[in-house]
Amino acid sequence: MPSISPSHRSSSASPSAGASRREDLVEAERHPGHLDVHGAITRTGGLIALVYGITRGGE
Repeated sequence: MPSISPSHRSSSASPSAGASRREDLVEAERHPGHLDVHGAITRTGGLIALVYGITRGGE
């Protein structure tokens, strides 16, 4: 089996690629989040209805 020289290896995981250095990173502003209760209830109900429809649809 032929050996792969270092020059033929992928460099996508290189520490010098892109903004991976700590000096290049800038801290973003903090934005307080909120819980979307109505959306969470709607999505949960929709998923329950979907699962029920799939499991009971053939009867």
